[in-house]
Amino acid sequence: MHNSLPITYYLLPITYYLLPITYYLLPITYYLLPITYITYYLFPTRRSTLVKLSLRQLLVIPFVLQIAIFVGITGFFSYRNGQKAVNDLANQLHEEISSRIELDLRTHLNTAHIMNETNRNAVTQEFISLKDFTSLKRFFLGQLHAFHTIDYVAWGSEQGEYIGIKRLKNQQFNLEIVQTSTQDWFHIYRLTETGERGKLLEKLPNYDPRRRPWYQAATKSKTAIWTPIYFWFLQETLAMDAVLPVYDSEERLLGVLDTPLSLSEISDFLRDVKIGKSGQSFIMERSGMLVASSSASNPFIIKGDKLERVKAVDSYNILIRETAKNLQNKITNFESIQESISLDFKWDQQRYIVKIVPFSDPRGIDWLICIVVPERDFMDLIIHNTRVTFFLCIIALIIATILGIITARRITAPLIQLSQASQAIAKGELDQNIELNREDEIGILAKSFNQIAMRLNRAFEELEIRVEARTNELKEAKVAIKNYNKQLEERVYQRTAELSLAIEDLQKTQTELLKQEEKLKFDAFHDSLTGLPNRAYLLNKIQDLIEFNQKEKNYLYAVLFLDLDRFKVINDSLGHLVGDELLKSVAHRLKSEIKPQDTVARLGGDEFIILLENIQDEGEVTDTAQRIIEQLKRPFYISQKQIFTGVSIGITLSSMGYSQAESMIRDADIAMYNAKHLGKGCYQVLTYAMQIPALQRLEQENQLRQALVRQEFILNYQPIISLITGKLTGFEVLIRWNHPVKKIISPCDFIQIAEETGLIQIIDLWVFKQACYQINNWNQQFPNLPPLTMNINLSPVDLKQTNLVENLQEIIDDNPLKNWKLKLEITETCFLETLTFEKKLMYQLRAIGIELCIDDFGTGYSSLSRLHNFPLCTLKIDRSFVREIQPKTKGAEIIHTIIMLAHSLGMDVVAEGIETKIQLEKLTELGCNYGQGYLISKPLDHFQATEFLISQVG
Repeated sequence: MHNSLPITYYLLPITYYLLPITYYLLPITYYLLPITYITYYLFPTRRSTLVKLSLRQLLVIPFVLQIAIFVGITGFFSYRNGQKAVNDLANQLHEEISSRIELDLRTHLNTAHIMNETNRNAVTQEFISLKDFTSLKRFFLGQLHAFHTIDYVAWGSEQGEYIGIKRLKNQQFNLEIVQTSTQDWFHIYRLTETGERGKLLEKLPNYDPRRRPWYQAATKSKTAIWTPIYFWFLQETLAMDAVLPVYDSEERLLGVLDTPLSLSEISDFLRDVKIGKSGQSFIMERSGMLVASSSASNPFIIKGDKLERVKAVDSYNILIRETAKNLQNKITNFESIQESISLDFKWDQQRYIVKIVPFSDPRGIDWLICIVVPERDFMDLIIHNTRVTFFLCIIALIIATILGIITARRITAPLIQLSQASQAIAKGELDQNIELNREDEIGILAKSFNQIAMRLNRAFEELEIRVEARTNELKEAKVAIKNYNKQLEERVYQRTAELSLAIEDLQKTQTELLKQEEKLKFDAFHDSLTGLPNRAYLLNKIQDLIEFNQKEKNYLYAVLFLDLDRFKVINDSLGHLVGDELLKSVAHRLKSEIKPQDTVARLGGDEFIILLENIQDEGEVTDTAQRIIEQLKRPFYISQKQIFTGVSIGITLSSMGYSQAESMIRDADIAMYNAKHLGKGCYQVLTYAMQIPALQRLEQENQLRQALVRQEFILNYQPIISLITGKLTGFEVLIRWNHPVKKIISPCDFIQIAEETGLIQIIDLWVFKQACYQINNWNQQFPNLPPLTMNINLSPVDLKQTNLVENLQEIIDDNPLKNWKLKLEITETCFLETLTFEKKLMYQLRAIGIELCIDDFGTGYSSLSRLHNFPLCTLKIDRSFVREIQPKTKGAEIIHTIIMLAHSLGMDVVAEGIETKIQLEKLTELGCNYGQGYLISKPLDHFQATEFLISQVG
């Protein structure tokens, strides 16, 4: 102990005074350690070289390496984020395109089977005779007029006879027929515009429909299916047919209904779907055979006189071929693809992103929809931004290196002096003095270092005392740690007990969750008010019966669609609580009138569905319907009130041959509406005469929705002139539908459907917006226009919109009107129903500068007494009164009365439908302010209207 004391005595003071130097060297060590560590352990052969490096080099090299690493990481994440953005954008584009293709494809394919089912129903209902080819020709021709997406329909009999109607591109039709009288010759005739047989175009020998692929496929399956793809007779193209075998009451085959579809039709709408700048789509079978594509290449090749189908991997289109090959390399068996998959591949130094979507149909279609998008469609901008980022990072690296060298020189110069002085102190030379004229941290360090020599002896003595005190503190800390460990063990025991209780609570919670899950499953398939099965449950049940019926042909079932009579009146007058109780009571009575295996379901509102299973005949169903009608005629006693209601019932039977549950419910709904039209309180069984108009209306509604998407509507402008001066005062906006097949369609043929489906609100807002846009164009073209008006028709349905005024105001704000005034024309019939709307709406329209006009005035007969109650500015006399003005008849008394009434109320009068000079002169004589009609001008498109405007205002 005595021998080691002098060494300790000298070493402790030196350590104490070296602490400030260590403190200021820590930042340098912070930068130095990571690089030293990496170099020392990863490069053993370079350790001696690292030791030989100067302090200045050790400061600069780590700094430069960190900047270089930061540049690399920045570039990497920039490129990676760009790749992720491309993949996200490509996935979004794939989802949108695949959904659109699948929806259009399914709609196109289902239409063919709907036509076959309709034709089969017409046969089974004896609406047409299969032996009367003249009636078949007229019926098929009518079907092609009703279903514009179908170009061919045919019938082949078991006796080898055949008749088909084919639509040509110029909307002409050919008749193709094989009869006993033609001796198996295939005759092709051109049909006249009246549908009569015209010129014989061609005839071919030895045609027997029973030997054709579509006929054999139908007789083999005995149900509605899609045939395999085959080469079309007389045409160099591929086709597949929607076929349906027809049997008589004794299950004997009568023949096959055939609706063929050319695969080129599928390729056409694939080409209409734009995928980025240069993306493509194609469809192939599970076997790899190409079905259709958006490219110009055909899915077949011609070898000599024969056509051969092409596999996708052998396609002449490079993009299709490479996509199929890469998919085949990833998934060797296409049959295993059951859900959408994504992949990417490189070809010709370009990356392509692919989406594969399975598409199946219960009638035999099992395809793969493939969508391919080149990455270069998205990556051009990202690659440019990545290059700019790398360039900026390199500049930052150069600047940082220069700054690091300068900073290292400034830091290391005084440190070298300190290092030399420290070495001298270690040798015992305590009289060291460093002269630095600096006020920063290094200057302070130098001053402190100068005081080290004077304080070393006292520091060593104080350090010994502190070491002894610290030793005692450590002993006390050891005892405290022991006590703390004991307390920690007690806390662990306590926490373990609490955890056991928490586990028990968790088990109870899990039990409650299981109960909630069972309740959610029940709620998903049952109505919350009545407890009856809901629509989802019913659809599954009917679909199961449809599949069972395909195996057991004699098994019959029926669907009854019930709608309560007067329920809305009861609900509005007595309240929703009474209405809910009435629905519960109705549900109870319905359940009491059916057998245990039958099902009562609630669709919503006051609509119920009854599914009768295993019935004997139609009489059993009608007896049940009559019992239900009688049962619901009896009064209900709710909240001490006696309530009467009734029910209208629509019935459809499984013998109609359904393949989809939704179709069966739809037809029952159609029959129910026919029961309503018969006077309510009765039932009606679905017939073919009810089904055809409903399907045609559904087709019209679908075409109207597609017209909105394709922007097929156009506007015409009919001039309105002053009858006093003969000058132009404005235009009335008239909408027309530019149908791709029927050409121009008048609004009277589609406005009612638009109002019933709610599409009229979108159409009217579009008309208003286009009219304001046209006004804005005319303002720019003719800056000095005199004040003019633009009359726009408004549907009664629009008045029910809560945000109508806000929508119109927004459109007006985007299109300045200047000298133009807007007038909304409301029919007198709608005006008579205005009591159900707030009068405030009309004043709000006036407040934003829109005037109101009553259209077709004189046809309502009861609005005269209410004109002064509303902010109206104009009356339009209906054309039916103007038409009565003739040279030898009076016909003007009512018009004179209307004009006098309007002028007395401060309103202008416009006469529409002016077609003769006599009408014009008489209206002018009676004091009518304005007029419009074919005598003045027919409705004009915007180009013709602009020329008319130039001719009137110069």
